Amino acid sequence: MVVNRVIAVTADQSTRGTPVHLAPSAVSSRGRLLAAGGAAALLLAAQGPATAAPVPRPAATASATAVPVPRPAATASATAVPVPHPVATAAPVPRPAAAASAAHPGPYARLHVVVGLSARRLATAEPVAAAKYGTGGPVDDPARERRVLDAVARQAVEAGGGPGVTVRVFRDQIEAHKAVQRALHRRWDADPASAPAERPRLDAVREEIDRVNGELVRALAAALPARTAPSCAGLLAAATAQVRHERALDGTHAVALGRAVRAVCG
Repeated sequence: MVVNRVIAVTADQSTRGTPVHLAPSAVSSRGRLLAAGGAAALLLAAQGPATAAPVPRPAATASATAVPVPRPAATASATAVPVPHPVATAAPVPRPAAAASAAHPGPYARLHVVVGLSARRLATAEPVAAAKYGTGGPVDDPARERRVLDAVARQAVEAGGGPGVTVRVFRDQIEAHKAVQRALHRRWDADPASAPAERPRLDAVREEIDRVNGELVRALAAALPARTAPSCAGLLAAATAQVRHERALDGTHAVALGRAVRAVCG
């Protein structure tokens, strides 16, 4: 406060143009005051306005220096070892049902074999009819028929089947065979252009018939349980329809096939 007053007095006097005479002691005291005031003024000017020191922000500092927290789930997922799939390396499981079915055919399969062989036997009716056509000989051949029936009766005993029922089945087979021969002869008579150009050897054809006869006798013996079962009629009808479809039989052969197997059941 003293400094301010001195500066004010000095300034006031200097503006008036009046010289100021001070005693040496006063000058000395005034000089010291001025010097002290000037120093204080210079110090204040140098320091400028007082400013508060910035307060550190702990949150920001902590955020800037915080160490990132690892993500265990992502790390575990990235480094996880793939788990093998046991199904891909498992050994295939056998199918006992299919194996048992192949080793032991059911009733339908047994009857299907019988019907299939009957269709094969009927297929020989066309070459037999061609061998006889134009010769004037009859379709019926009682001596040949008797030999066939005697042969299949003996074979049935050897195969373990009933000779009586086997003979009945083959009588139907023979009649169905002759029905196809007669139908073919009528067709060729009506349309000579459709008649066969060559006549097969009858003995060669009959050798094939005898081979099929032996297979059919054994198939009848193997199918004995199916043939005597209550379900035989239905299964036989289904097998007959299936064979007709498989061989694409025409009307004549389809009807004859049904006649050839009508004594199979029972």
